[in-house]
Amino acid sequence: MKILTFWKPLLWLAIILVLSLVPGNKLPGIPYIPHLDKIVHALMYFGLAVLLVRPLKILPISRPYLWSVMICLVIGSAVEYSQANLTVNRSGSFYDELANVFGAMMGVAFYHLFIRNFYWEKWA
Repeated sequence: MKILTFWKPLLWLAIILVLSLVPGNKLPGIPYIPHLDKIVHALMYFGLAVLLVRPLKILPISRPYLWSVMICLVIGSAVEYSQANLTVNRSGSFYDELANVFGAMMGVAFYHLFIRNFYWEKWA
């Protein structure tokens, strides 16, 4: 079944959703580092994009790299909207969404440059 090929990105997405939608007052205190939240956003969506490419390449669709970034864009937008309107002590941010998309684009670039031609692609 093809849905089973998506178990890794779905698990990563579940982690992103939990971390993004938990009420802000339930998050642990983190020392202030400028723009750390943007770095975390980029890294989360970097990972999601990398994990999406391989299953998308298996499907009979063209442009799996573009689809990976677009899926991350839609999910990131939905999460930011949810943070702004459905959570307590959280806020959505256009700049967080930019970090999400930047991370996704870096993820597909990383996949294309470093993973696709190696034997260990099946593990990605």
